[in-house]
Amino acid sequence: MLVQQYTRLQTVIANIPYSIMILLGAVIISLGSGFSLTGLIGATGYILYGIAGSAWTMIFICPYCAYYATRSCPCGYGMLSARMVRRGEGSCFSEKFRRISRCWFLSGSYL
Repeated sequence: MLVQQYTRLQTVIANIPYSIMILLGAVIISLGSGFSLTGLIGATGYILYGIAGSAWTMIFICPYCAYYATRSCPCGYGMLSARMVRRGEGSCFSEKFRRISRCWFLSGSYL
């Protein structure tokens, strides 16, 4: 089976929507507080939350993916994950993904 290999440019483009979402969220938090110190702290916290969410994915999901440590992952997380953690057992990827995606849903429902 031929698997697509993504270029760095394609990976950057694939990450634009998530980056925009995080930055817009930070701007909305800042605007909602009238750019007060509290709002700027909240916006910074939201950006850190976005970065932590990506890191969480790379640490707890990517090691179990078939695209781990390859350029076949469109968002590039597989390559970054390989620099942080060792490969996990690939047969349990769907279980890991399902478990983590429930956390995403629950955390989003409380925001």
